[in-house]
Amino acid sequence: MSTKLSELVLTRYLYNKTQVIESLQQAIDKKDYESSLYWAYEIYYSGFEEELIDYLMLLFENRYKHHIKLRSYIKKKYDANKIAKDPTLVATILKNMQMKNYEKPETIKPRCIVVKADQIDMYKTVEPTQYNWKHLQTVCEKQVTPIKNIKKIDEAKLLEIFRSKWLFYASRSPIWKARILEYHGKIDGRKKTVEFTPLNIYNGTPLGVPLEIQLQQLPINELEGFHDKYDYEPDEQPLNIQKGCMGIPM
Repeated sequence: MSTKLSELVLTRYLYNKTQVIESLQQAIDKKDYESSLYWAYEIYYSGFEEELIDYLMLLFENRYKHHIKLRSYIKKKYDANKIAKDPTLVATILKNMQMKNYEKPETIKPRCIVVKADQIDMYKTVEPTQYNWKHLQTVCEKQVTPIKNIKKIDEAKLLEIFRSKWLFYASRSPIWKARILEYHGKIDGRKKTVEFTPLNIYNGTPLGVPLEIQLQQLPINELEGFHDKYDYEPDEQPLNIQKGCMGIPM
Protein backbone atom coordinates (compact mmCIF):
# COMPACT_ATOMS: atom_id res chain seq x y z
CA MET A 1 0.00 0.00 0.00
CA SER A 2 1.47 3.37 -1.03
CA THR A 3 0.13 5.10 2.08
CA LYS A 4 1.49 3.84 5.39
CA LEU A 5 -1.18 4.18 8.06
CA SER A 6 1.37 5.76 10.40
CA GLU A 7 1.87 8.53 7.81
CA LEU A 8 -1.73 8.87 6.61
CA VAL A 9 -3.00 12.45 6.32
CA LEU A 10 -6.52 13.50 5.37
CA THR A 11 -6.93 16.84 3.59
CA ARG A 12 -9.58 19.55 3.96
CA TYR A 13 -12.19 17.44 2.13
CA LEU A 14 -10.93 14.20 3.70
CA TYR A 15 -8.90 12.97 0.75
CA ASN A 16 -5.90 10.69 1.27
CA LYS A 17 -3.09 13.22 0.83
CA THR A 18 -0.64 10.72 -0.67
CA GLN A 19 -3.11 9.86 -3.40
CA VAL A 20 -3.91 13.53 -3.97
CA ILE A 21 -0.24 14.13 -4.76
CA GLU A 22 -0.21 11.14 -7.09
CA SER A 23 -3.37 12.42 -8.78
CA LEU A 24 -1.72 15.82 -9.22
CA GLN A 25 1.36 14.25 -10.76
CA GLN A 26 -0.73 12.29 -13.25
CA ALA A 27 -2.80 15.35 -14.17
CA ILE A 28 0.38 17.34 -14.85
CA ASP A 29 1.82 14.53 -16.98
CA LYS A 30 -1.42 14.45 -19.02
CA LYS A 31 -1.48 18.25 -19.25
CA ASP A 32 -4.92 18.17 -17.70
CA TYR A 33 -4.94 21.73 -16.39
CA GLU A 34 -8.34 21.65 -14.67
CA SER A 35 -7.58 18.43 -12.78
CA SER A 36 -4.12 19.63 -11.83
CA LEU A 37 -5.67 22.79 -10.36
CA TYR A 38 -8.24 20.75 -8.44
CA TRP A 39 -5.65 18.53 -6.79
CA ALA A 40 -3.06 21.26 -6.29
CA TYR A 41 -5.48 23.51 -4.42
CA GLU A 42 -6.73 20.58 -2.36
CA ILE A 43 -3.18 20.39 -1.00
CA TYR A 44 -2.69 24.16 -0.86
CA TYR A 45 -5.87 24.99 1.02
CA SER A 46 -5.39 22.11 3.42
CA GLY A 47 -2.50 24.18 4.76
CA PHE A 48 0.46 22.71 2.87
CA GLU A 49 1.21 25.85 0.85
CA GLU A 50 5.01 25.78 1.01
CA GLU A 51 5.20 22.03 0.51
CA LEU A 52 3.09 22.25 -2.64
CA ILE A 53 4.92 25.20 -4.16
CA ASP A 54 8.32 23.62 -3.45
CA TYR A 55 7.08 20.41 -5.08
CA LEU A 56 5.90 22.27 -8.19
CA MET A 57 9.09 24.32 -8.41
CA LEU A 58 11.27 21.22 -8.21
CA LEU A 59 9.23 19.55 -10.94
CA PHE A 60 9.32 22.71 -13.04
CA GLU A 61 13.09 23.21 -12.67
CA ASN A 62 13.80 19.59 -13.62
CA ARG A 63 11.59 19.59 -16.70
CA TYR A 64 12.24 23.06 -18.05
CA LYS A 65 15.96 23.38 -17.40
CA HIS A 66 16.55 24.43 -21.03
CA HIS A 67 13.82 27.09 -21.00
CA ILE A 68 15.98 29.83 -19.52
CA LYS A 69 13.61 32.79 -19.91
CA LEU A 70 10.59 30.91 -18.63
CA ARG A 71 12.55 29.63 -15.66
CA SER A 72 13.74 33.15 -14.87
CA TYR A 73 10.17 34.45 -15.02
CA ILE A 74 8.77 31.74 -12.74
CA LYS A 75 11.70 32.13 -10.34
CA LYS A 76 10.91 35.84 -9.94
CA LYS A 77 7.29 34.96 -9.19
CA TYR A 78 8.45 32.36 -6.67
CA ASP A 79 10.79 34.80 -4.89
CA ALA A 80 8.06 37.46 -4.70
CA ASN A 81 5.65 34.90 -3.30
CA LYS A 82 7.81 34.35 -0.21
CA ILE A 83 6.39 37.64 1.03
CA ALA A 84 3.13 38.00 -0.89
CA LYS A 85 1.84 34.43 -0.30
CA ASP A 86 -0.26 34.66 -3.44
CA PRO A 87 -2.22 31.47 -4.22
CA THR A 88 -2.30 32.34 -7.93
CA LEU A 89 1.38 31.31 -8.14
CA VAL A 90 0.25 27.68 -8.10
CA ALA A 91 -2.03 28.15 -11.10
CA THR A 92 0.57 30.27 -12.90
CA ILE A 93 3.18 27.52 -12.63
CA LEU A 94 0.72 24.86 -13.74
CA LYS A 95 -0.62 26.94 -16.64
CA ASN A 96 2.84 27.63 -18.04
CA MET A 97 3.78 23.97 -17.68
CA GLN A 98 0.65 23.03 -19.59
CA MET A 99 1.32 25.57 -22.37
CA LYS A 100 5.00 24.76 -22.88
CA ASN A 101 6.54 21.59 -24.27
CA TYR A 102 9.69 20.91 -22.26
CA GLU A 103 10.96 18.55 -24.97
CA LYS A 104 11.17 21.39 -27.50
CA PRO A 105 13.64 24.31 -27.46
CA GLU A 106 12.50 27.61 -26.00
CA THR A 107 11.32 30.22 -28.50
CA ILE A 108 13.13 33.56 -28.82
CA LYS A 109 10.28 35.46 -27.15
CA PRO A 110 8.38 32.96 -25.01
CA ARG A 111 4.90 33.95 -23.89
CA CYS A 112 4.47 33.68 -20.13
CA ILE A 113 0.99 33.26 -18.71
CA VAL A 114 -0.23 35.02 -15.55
CA VAL A 115 -3.30 33.57 -13.83
CA LYS A 116 -5.59 36.09 -12.13
CA ALA A 117 -7.16 35.71 -8.69
CA ASP A 118 -10.75 35.40 -9.92
CA GLN A 119 -9.73 32.44 -12.07
CA ILE A 120 -9.04 30.29 -9.01
CA ASP A 121 -11.95 31.38 -6.80
CA MET A 122 -13.75 28.09 -7.41
CA TYR A 123 -10.94 26.20 -5.66
CA LYS A 124 -11.13 28.07 -2.36
CA THR A 125 -12.36 26.16 0.66
CA VAL A 126 -16.13 25.87 0.79
CA GLU A 127 -17.33 26.06 4.38
CA PRO A 128 -20.04 23.60 5.38
CA THR A 129 -23.67 24.64 5.58
CA GLN A 130 -26.20 23.46 8.14
CA TYR A 131 -26.42 20.18 6.22
CA ASN A 132 -22.92 18.96 7.09
CA TRP A 133 -23.64 15.38 6.09
CA LYS A 134 -24.12 16.51 2.48
CA HIS A 135 -20.92 18.54 2.34
CA LEU A 136 -18.53 15.90 0.99
CA GLN A 137 -21.03 14.91 -1.70
CA THR A 138 -20.97 18.56 -2.83
CA VAL A 139 -17.26 19.36 -2.70
CA CYS A 140 -15.63 16.02 -3.58
CA GLU A 141 -15.97 16.37 -7.33
CA LYS A 142 -13.20 13.92 -8.22
CA GLN A 143 -11.79 10.62 -7.02
CA VAL A 144 -8.12 10.22 -6.25
CA THR A 145 -5.93 7.81 -8.17
CA PRO A 146 -6.56 4.35 -6.68
CA ILE A 147 -3.81 2.70 -4.69
CA LYS A 148 -2.14 -0.01 -6.78
CA ASN A 149 -2.23 -3.62 -5.63
CA ILE A 150 -4.00 -2.79 -2.39
CA LYS A 151 -4.95 -5.78 -0.25
CA LYS A 152 -8.47 -6.33 1.05
CA ILE A 153 -7.27 -6.04 4.65
CA ASP A 154 -5.77 -2.63 3.88
CA GLU A 155 -8.97 -1.53 2.14
CA ALA A 156 -10.88 -2.41 5.31
CA LYS A 157 -8.42 -0.46 7.47
CA LEU A 158 -8.71 2.64 5.31
CA LEU A 159 -12.50 2.49 5.29
CA GLU A 160 -12.56 2.11 9.08
CA ILE A 161 -10.33 5.18 9.42
CA PHE A 162 -12.51 7.21 7.07
CA ARG A 163 -15.70 6.18 8.83
CA SER A 164 -14.79 6.40 12.50
CA LYS A 165 -11.24 7.71 13.01
CA TRP A 166 -11.14 10.41 10.36
CA LEU A 167 -10.75 13.38 12.69
CA PHE A 168 -7.39 12.33 14.10
CA TYR A 169 -5.91 11.76 10.63
CA ALA A 170 -7.46 15.03 9.43
CA SER A 171 -5.80 16.80 12.38
CA ARG A 172 -2.50 16.22 10.57
CA SER A 173 -3.59 18.87 8.05
CA PRO A 174 -3.08 22.45 9.29
CA ILE A 175 -6.63 23.48 8.37
CA TRP A 176 -8.17 20.77 10.55
CA LYS A 177 -5.68 21.26 13.36
CA ALA A 178 -6.64 24.95 13.51
CA ARG A 179 -10.35 24.07 13.58
CA ILE A 180 -9.82 21.60 16.41
CA LEU A 181 -7.75 24.04 18.46
CA GLU A 182 -10.35 26.77 17.90
CA TYR A 183 -12.77 24.59 19.85
CA HIS A 184 -10.11 23.69 22.43
CA GLY A 185 -9.77 20.15 21.23
CA LYS A 186 -6.80 18.04 22.32
CA ILE A 187 -4.97 15.90 19.77
CA ASP A 188 -3.42 12.78 21.29
CA GLY A 189 -0.87 11.26 18.91
CA ARG A 190 -0.28 8.22 21.09
CA LYS A 191 -3.94 7.27 21.40
CA LYS A 192 -4.75 8.61 17.92
CA THR A 193 -7.73 10.52 19.28
CA VAL A 194 -9.14 14.05 19.39
CA GLU A 195 -10.98 15.03 22.56
CA PHE A 196 -12.96 18.14 23.45
CA THR A 197 -13.64 19.77 26.82
CA PRO A 198 -16.97 18.50 28.19
CA LEU A 199 -19.61 20.97 29.34
CA ASN A 200 -19.91 21.31 33.13
CA ILE A 201 -22.48 23.83 34.40
CA TYR A 202 -21.34 23.60 38.01
CA ASN A 203 -17.68 24.56 37.67
CA GLY A 204 -16.95 28.07 38.93
CA THR A 205 -20.60 29.13 39.32
CA PRO A 206 -21.17 31.33 42.43
CA LEU A 207 -23.84 30.13 44.85
CA GLY A 208 -27.17 31.93 44.63
CA VAL A 209 -26.92 32.88 40.94
CA PRO A 210 -30.21 32.02 39.14
CA LEU A 211 -30.03 29.11 36.68
CA GLU A 212 -31.00 31.26 33.68
CA ILE A 213 -28.03 33.56 34.42
CA GLN A 214 -25.75 30.55 34.83
CA LEU A 215 -26.78 29.27 31.41
CA GLN A 216 -26.09 32.66 29.80
CA GLN A 217 -22.58 32.64 31.23
CA LEU A 218 -21.74 29.06 30.19
CA PRO A 219 -19.07 28.46 27.56
CA ILE A 220 -20.20 26.77 24.37
CA ASN A 221 -20.13 23.00 24.59
CA GLU A 222 -16.92 22.56 22.62
CA LEU A 223 -17.70 19.04 21.41
CA GLU A 224 -21.17 19.96 20.18
CA GLY A 225 -19.95 23.28 18.77
CA PHE A 226 -17.24 21.60 16.70
CA HIS A 227 -19.41 18.78 15.43
CA ASP A 228 -22.34 21.07 14.65
CA LYS A 229 -20.06 22.88 12.21
CA TYR A 230 -17.52 20.33 11.01
CA ASP A 231 -18.85 16.80 11.40
CA TYR A 232 -19.16 15.63 7.80
CA GLU A 233 -20.43 12.21 8.94
CA PRO A 234 -18.08 10.22 6.69
CA ASP A 235 -19.65 6.94 7.77
CA GLU A 236 -22.94 8.07 6.22
CA GLN A 237 -21.44 8.93 2.82
CA PRO A 238 -22.07 6.84 -0.31
CA LEU A 239 -19.47 4.14 -0.84
CA ASN A 240 -18.12 5.87 -3.95
CA ILE A 241 -17.26 8.92 -1.82
CA GLN A 242 -15.60 6.80 0.87
CA LYS A 243 -13.50 4.85 -1.63
CA GLY A 244 -12.89 7.83 -3.89
CA CYS A 245 -11.44 9.89 -1.04
CA MET A 246 -9.20 7.15 0.32
CA GLY A 247 -7.89 5.75 -2.94
CA ILE A 248 -9.64 2.39 -2.81
CA PRO A 249 -10.43 0.90 -6.23
CA MET A 250 -14.12 0.83 -7.10
